[in-house]
Amino acid sequence: MPDTVETFEDKDFPVSRVVQSTDTRCGPACCCMVLNRLGIQITEDVAAAEIDQHQLEPDAWYADPGAVAACLNKPDDPDPIPIEIAPFEGATAEAALAKLVQTVADRRLPCLILVYGGAHWIVVDGVRLRIANGQSSLVGVQVVDPYESEPPRRFIPARIFLRRYLQPVDFGQHWLGQYVALGDETSELPHVQLLETRLSPYFFAHKLQQSLLGPTAWPELSEWALANTSESLLRQLGFLETKALRGGGAPFRATRVTPITGHQEAYYVTAVDGTGDPALGGLASVAIGSVSGEVLEISPEIGVFQRSAAVALEAATSRFGSSRIDMDEAIYWAPTRDGISLFSVLRKAVVDGNEYYISSSGRIFDGLSRPLKGG
Repeated sequence: MPDTVETFEDKDFPVSRVVQSTDTRCGPACCCMVLNRLGIQITEDVAAAEIDQHQLEPDAWYADPGAVAACLNKPDDPDPIPIEIAPFEGATAEAALAKLVQTVADRRLPCLILVYGGAHWIVVDGVRLRIANGQSSLVGVQVVDPYESEPPRRFIPARIFLRRYLQPVDFGQHWLGQYVALGDETSELPHVQLLETRLSPYFFAHKLQQSLLGPTAWPELSEWALANTSESLLRQLGFLETKALRGGGAPFRATRVTPITGHQEAYYVTAVDGTGDPALGGLASVAIGSVSGEVLEISPEIGVFQRSAAVALEAATSRFGSSRIDMDEAIYWAPTRDGISLFSVLRKAVVDGNEYYISSSGRIFDGLSRPLKGG
């Protein structure tokens, strides 16, 4: 049987990132990204005012889907979007993902989509497809996030985006329980086949040893095993020119991150050399699940963990002064008002017996509660 010939195709409509000015302005910032890309210059203040005029449930949302769609359509603008944008209300995450693919790949427009149960708007401005034997499968999506502390851009494999990011809206009543993406009003959706990836042989051997000897009898994955695992997995995702970092000059050590929320697996973050890969263009960070062995996210930014320790200590010292401050050496993750990507990590400080979590940007959280409103 002849070998399968595969190619990877990027369908993208890249936007320039707009950073939201406050915790609650992700919707207006995302509208600015899309409209500016289409040649319609608009400020965040103007977008926010437009959204406020069309809010259906202002008590439950900072930027509800209908109001965001109205801002994008801007009927009085001389150069509107070529199609009428409307909220797509899907009963399943798969349906919302199909609308996203249709908007980006077929309609050639960036797609605004609600993630984390409607708590946050992001822009997806690219999708990657794998073509093999005449069949296409969705590899992953390119995300641009308006949170200032987030990586400017990150690639998320399709299965991970479906599982970790797309959750039913739990704000208000009109969109409650729905999966919401913005696109045209076409009811027919494309069939989206998700890429199946294989477990890295290095990770497979590690898990086999754990199953035979027990999780405490076998050490964590070594730097070398993680480097080769990331290289193997990235090639399956179409990053064909990436290389594992080797000894003698690599500026980044692999790090284990422990989620505070119990429903997420711990993960490793390591670095790869993506200098020869056009989609990365340099060193990049890769998050790999410690249980699943899957690539969870990829970011063309490294070193956030090294910076986070110094930032956390400075923030704690500034706030608590001469109090006794004990910094935990471990690194944690939870979705916060500072970010939801796996590269937006937290450090823990114990101050006079009280626990505080400190984000990569230096924000101190007394507790990790859900947002008051959606969007």
